[in-house]
Amino acid sequence: SLSTFHLGPLCRRTGLCASFCLRNLEATCNILRKCSGMTPCARCVAEACQCKYEPNRDRRRKAHTAELLSFHAALCRTAAKLRAGTPEEITWLIWKIQSLPTDQQVVSYLVNGY
Repeated sequence: SLSTFHLGPLCRRTGLCASFCLRNLEATCNILRKCSGMTPCARCVAEACQCKYEPNRDRRRKAHTAELLSFHAALCRTAAKLRAGTPEEITWLIWKIQSLPTDQQVVSYLVNGY
C-alpha cells in the first residue's frame, strides 16, 4: 500500500522545499501537503508520515542563482569599462546602449559581453 511519496515543484509558501508530500493515497480526497523545507518537514512530523526532501530537485533556484551571477558579472564589466575606458570607448558604449530599441536588448547585450 502506498502511504507517502513526493512530487516535484518548489513550495510557494516557504520557497525552500523541492517536493510535496502526498499522504495516504487511499485517504479521502488524496490531499497534497506542502513541505516546510525541514527534514523531516513539520507536516510530516505532525502527521506521522514519511518525509523525503530532495534539495537537488530545486532547479529553479539554481537557474535563478546562475542568472544573478551573470547579471553581476555584466554590471562589474560595465562599471570597469566606464571607470577605465577611454572617452571614445565610453562614448561608443553609451551610443550602443542608446541605439538598442528595448531595455531587454540592452541587458542581453551587456550580459553577453561587448
